[in-house]
Amino acid sequence: MEASKKIETRTILRFFAIILILLLSIVAIWFFNRVYDLQQQTISELTAKNNELQNQVFDLYENNSNLQFQVNDLSEDMASALNLTKKVGIGSCNVCPQHAGEKYGAGYFHANYAGYVAVSLTATGLSSGGCAIIEVSYTYSDQLFNFTKTYNADPLGNSVGGTFVAPVLPANISVWIGNANSTSEPTMMYEVSYYF
Repeated sequence: MEASKKIETRTILRFFAIILILLLSIVAIWFFNRVYDLQQQTISELTAKNNELQNQVFDLYENNSNLQFQVNDLSEDMASALNLTKKVGIGSCNVCPQHAGEKYGAGYFHANYAGYVAVSLTATGLSSGGCAIIEVSYTYSDQLFNFTKTYNADPLGNSVGGTFVAPVLPANISVWIGNANSTSEPTMMYEVSYYF
């Protein structure tokens, strides 16, 4: 009898062990499926958010381009409105390699009359996050005047630039072309003119 009770007890224990293993397996499968579903949901949400942010970046770039066209138009309108007819070419370069993170003296001259400096610039090959810079500076009556225009790199790799107009007074004028935040060495094409 004791032997049959031991066999019954072992059989019952084995039965409960098998049921326990089955229950634990079912819970583990459910848990891993739930974790997998949550991972897939998170990946889908992050992918959707990433796509939304990329669309916002391209929208902002498009808005920036439109604003740049408006600034260029306003600069040309300002030049026309002033009706300053005398023009002196200060400097130009058709193919100027620009070292990463440096600026280059594009013109230095003495303005005998009040007027404006127009700088036309095209930058090709700026690295992502880089920008081309135009800077016009001078000192008049112990007051420093510094006018700067920045053209951010196109995320699609297109050339950037435009015409920047800065007012000048009778003084020694410095015009600089620069390449900031760029790891590449873009090519700059520019023309500097003084109108009075």
